[in-house]
Amino acid sequence: MPASCSVTVAICTRDRPDALRDVVGDVLTEAPDDAQVLVIDQSGAPEASDAWFAALGDPRVLREVHGARGLPAARNRVLELAVGRVVVFLDDDARLQDGCLAAHLRAFDDPSVGAVVGRIVERVVQPNARPGTCRIDAGGRARCNLDGGVASDVESLKGANMSFRRLALTAVGGFDPGYGGTAFLEEADVAARLRRDGWRLRHEPDAAIEHLSLPSGGCRATAPLDAERARFHNTGRWVARHRPWSAGVVAATFTAIAAKRAAEWGDPTAVTTLLGALAEGLRGR
Repeated sequence: MPASCSVTVAICTRDRPDALRDVVGDVLTEAPDDAQVLVIDQSGAPEASDAWFAALGDPRVLREVHGARGLPAARNRVLELAVGRVVVFLDDDARLQDGCLAAHLRAFDDPSVGAVVGRIVERVVQPNARPGTCRIDAGGRARCNLDGGVASDVESLKGANMSFRRLALTAVGGFDPGYGGTAFLEEADVAARLRRDGWRLRHEPDAAIEHLSLPSGGCRATAPLDAERARFHNTGRWVARHRPWSAGVVAATFTAIAAKRAAEWGDPTAVTTLLGALAEGLRGR
């Protein structure tokens, strides 16, 4: 592996061996000859992919197997190993569309750009904003629709298809492992720090993927309560770090969301559980 190269493409994976083989194949088709391709495997049974990687025989690929330490930790391991001028992160259930990696790289020809979020064609998730939107609203809810055809500046990022100027990401300290569970808002946290350092974030429609949102594996929670607990905790953590003056509005918004979830699940104790998670996040725990 060279001491430096144009791009490091990173896939952090857990328990999705079939999807992993597909996205690695897509990457190797698109990646330049000098690319570095890193696979950080936190699967419970990583041996399911051993034979495939052994037979791959592509010198661009480095796979490391780690215990289940969480997505931010896996991304930070990428940052320790990366030698590319640009680091592209792709979900393990993404399928690349033609020209995705080249479009990521072109966006960094502009020296003011610190990070890029590509077009994300969602197979399952319903967008909740206008095309070209990626931000956290006044109530602390993530608003995202990256299936748009016009390049633009954005406020935040989405981890399924994002890239960074490596030195800029290193300078802001990488990813915060305090965004636990589903790792919700870990990329929004990095985005806020990059913008604070003066970097622009760009949405690049030509850097496109289809996002499968597979129902298991990755950092997906198996139980709805666990997923919402992570959402509440991580929202509180993000607000405390980047928008503390909005804590009252966020608390009111998420109290209503907690009550709605408790009614849907027929579990009145969910309100206490979820609001407790929000409070922990707001306290930085």
